[in-house]
Amino acid sequence: MAAKPLLVFDGNCQAQHLAAMIESTGVAETAYVGPDWGFLPAYQGRICRVLRREEEPEVFAAAKAAGRRLIQVSQLSPFSKQARAQKPIESADKRVLFPELRLWAISPKRFAESFKSGFDVKRIYEIDLQAMRHAQEKTLFPVDLPAFVEREMPNRPLFHTVNHPVGAVFSRLLEGLAVLLAHEIDGNCILAVAADVEDREGLNFETDHPVSRELREELGFNWPAAYAVYERMLLAAQDKHWDELERGRGEFESLFSEDTQFWRCCALLGMARNDSAVAEPAFERLLELCPGVRAPWLLYAQFLRADRRDSDAAALLERAERFFDDCGIWHGIAARIHLMFGARRDAEEHARKHWAASSDNISSAFPLIEVLLQQQKGEEARVLVASLAGRHPIEVNNLRRFLERKKNATGLASALDSQAVSS
Repeated sequence: MAAKPLLVFDGNCQAQHLAAMIESTGVAETAYVGPDWGFLPAYQGRICRVLRREEEPEVFAAAKAAGRRLIQVSQLSPFSKQARAQKPIESADKRVLFPELRLWAISPKRFAESFKSGFDVKRIYEIDLQAMRHAQEKTLFPVDLPAFVEREMPNRPLFHTVNHPVGAVFSRLLEGLAVLLAHEIDGNCILAVAADVEDREGLNFETDHPVSRELREELGFNWPAAYAVYERMLLAAQDKHWDELERGRGEFESLFSEDTQFWRCCALLGMARNDSAVAEPAFERLLELCPGVRAPWLLYAQFLRADRRDSDAAALLERAERFFDDCGIWHGIAARIHLMFGARRDAEEHARKHWAASSDNISSAFPLIEVLLQQQKGEEARVLVASLAGRHPIEVNNLRRFLERKKNATGLASALDSQAVSS
């Protein structure tokens, strides 16, 4: 019996999710190489394996020595130059490509912030479709994703955020990969996963919804009537209208019980009311739906801490460690939970490991900056902040907003500015 191939994915969270889904079939082993996006999308409660850069040569060599084929599965941006694009793996036996998909039209504000542009939403949607078509052409992907999006988007939402698609989009991606990998693995196994995720939510632990009625009308989107109820639910949580959220909870659950955002709303409601009967089932469901995301773990710990259930919070921390093992995300969660409990030395240890493992993601520096400040290590914090001044402007703005929220970070933002000027 031939050894299972190793499929090495690169790209963004879409690539990570595809890796987790194909790993679940058992017909291949998968791994992800590339930037740390701060979360790991899961499928059936499992996340993909992430290889650190220093691990890659040894893992690839071991696979080849065992007679396994090494297949690189690369996501291609519609743009020719990507700072974080992965290079071809020299030892790979084959490389297959799939397109990156983004829909900025559902969040014109984010588009304006990212590209400093005042385009109207119709023009943004045109740019979205053009970009997807360009990526489709570059990859020669066997399933026409842009046509699918253009056909279906007027009838139903296909993206939860700019680059987090619903299950139907992942189903089309899996169908295409089944064709491209047909000579490597049993494509029927991939098609079975494609059928399973067709009507599922996809990546929904963050959201750019609700999309306003005015914007939907301008784009010609005639989404199902249930979307108005979804909008009401999201706005109630966003505006902290807890009575309204409580009154509508039965209706919301009848429509959205398989939707991560419903359970997030319930968790926030339970926290606001200090109601374990509401909060705990919601948190447990969130940890089933998106266990690779930090927020549910941190909010759950915060709830338990506020309820003076320190032993339960400690058990939650141990549970997170078993799930994530020794990866950067785990150390980030551990750092923040230890900070909640005032265990600054433990928090610092994990914060340093988090930053060492995930330094390509600027938010991974935030726990370390915070713990340094709490331990009066202001000069080290200042040096760290100044070293980040050359990052992408969006990342630097995220750092600036983080510093502005911290009362004890006075002067660090100015250090960021002075470093930017000197460079």
